[in-house]
Formats: sequence, structure tokens, C-alpha cells
Amino acid sequence: MSGASVAVLGNTGGLVKSGNTFVGWNTQADGGGTAYASSVSFTMGSASVTLYAQWTALPTYTVTYDGNVSTGGAAPADANNYLQGQTVTARGAGTLVKAGYTFTGWNTKADGTGAGHVAGATFAMDGRECGIVRAVDRDSDLHRHL
Repeated sequence: MSGASVAVLGNTGGLVKSGNTFVGWNTQADGGGTAYASSVSFTMGSASVTLYAQWTALPTYTVTYDGNVSTGGAAPADANNYLQGQTVTARGAGTLVKAGYTFTGWNTKADGTGAGHVAGATFAMDGRECGIVRAVDRDSDLHRHL
């Protein structure tokens, strides 16, 4: 109805887009039209108006493994991007070696005083720019980053 005031609703239908958060509405699907936030009003013109949900990607975080003081081999790789709170499974030692030492797991601190994780254990991504965990071995202070 031309001239009628229309209140824009929020995401009342429970729309979901994985890895994103709802940020409002727009008259164009690509966001190039007129943007409307929830609870604002606008006056209807002579044509129907379609509003498209607009989304912003949530930040993701990576896990990096570093050989630190290993004497050979390669650290494992994790190419995943994790959302905060998403489950991460700690990798094994990869092909890293250090003569005379046994890999026993990972730790968030180089000196082994942080949170420990054995290979295969899961933990929630805590939202740091890079989840850092270091490998610990039974016979020394050998550490690697996760």
C-alpha cells in the first residue's frame, strides 16, 4: 500500500547461514541497494519491496604446528579455519624427530607450563589469532607449536 509505514523486522524466522551472523536487510541481494536495520521503518512506494538477508562472516582462526627444536622431519599441517568454540583435534608429531626423545603431546607454552593436549585429543578453539600449542616430550623440554 503506497505511503504506508512499514516496520522492518529482525531475523524473526531464524534464518541461518553457516559461519556468518545476520546483520540486517537490503533491497538488493548483493547488498548494493538500500540497507535496513531491524526495527527501523520506511514508507512504501508504489511497488512491492523485497528485502534480502545480509550476512557478515564470523572470524576464523588457524592452528599452526612448528618443529621448534626438532632435529629433522616436518611438523604436521592443519589447513582448517576454525570458528571460535569449534572443536580442534590435536595432530600427532608429523614426521618431526629429535634423537633420544619421545614425542608425548602438545602444550600452549614453549616451556610446557600451558594447557597440554595429547595427539588425538580435542579442544575448543579459543579465538586467538592463531591457536598455539607446543609439543612436549618425555625426556626434555622439547616443544613444538600447534
